[in-house]
Amino acid sequence: MADVIVRDNRVLWGPAITGAFFAVACALVLGFFGLSFAAGGNMALAAVWLILTPLAATFIGAAVATGIAGHVNYATGLMVWCISLVVQALFAPAGLAQIGVSGTSLALMGLSALLGLCGALAGTAVGSNVYARAGIAPGRTRSDFRQQPVYPSMKQETTEPPELRH
Repeated sequence: MADVIVRDNRVLWGPAITGAFFAVACALVLGFFGLSFAAGGNMALAAVWLILTPLAATFIGAAVATGIAGHVNYATGLMVWCISLVVQALFAPAGLAQIGVSGTSLALMGLSALLGLCGALAGTAVGSNVYARAGIAPGRTRSDFRQQPVYPSMKQETTEPPELRH
């Protein structure tokens, strides 16, 4: 029996928006911890915490989006990062007013945004693997996770060894 590979690079907007909400919520909660470190005078820990917050937040958001989508879809994982980055950028001026605008703070914001991208890609890969092993994708069991697409409009390609093709 040939394995079925689902190849679909379309953005699934429902999972992407849901994952972005999860990412922004996680970023807010983790950001509050970072601000408490800064208020307590531990600026080094606060800086490291605030740099790694987008990595963790988009990892969780992309993993949630992948689980909802039911298969590996890096386009959806990237949209989680894009949407959450735009939403967080709306609040960046308030944060910059608190810490002051400097070249270092802008460079750290850029670094944290790139780490957020890495988190989204890793979350997509890990999330799909976790949901596949657990068999908890929407309306699917563990045995048919990789054999049937979640959305019926997806194109399927079968892979067979050349000697079995007719």
